Amino acid sequence: MDDQGNFQAFHETSNGISEERAGDFVPGPEPETGTLSVNGQASWTTYDGEQVGFTYTAGENGYIAEGPAIPKLSPEHQAAIDASIAAGGDAQYV
Repeated sequence: MDDQGNFQAFHETSNGISEERAGDFVPGPEPETGTLSVNGQASWTTYDGEQVGFTYTAGENGYIAEGPAIPKLSPEHQAAIDASIAAGGDAQYV
């Protein structure tokens, strides 16, 4: 970690699991405030020998993971969530 709060990290286990991430800190207007954004990826080998993994970002917009190892919502479920939000539903509980 540098003196600004930014960092990079990489880990790999003997059985092929790996994870790397980088974090960028943007100071806020007041001392002890700011935003940390993290980007990273993780991967592993399944028992069948298939390499799988995902990438992610985390920050002001929450945690967002993408990749074949991450299940996707069906179009019907996504439409129901979108309709709830548009109707004024509390998105934090959707």
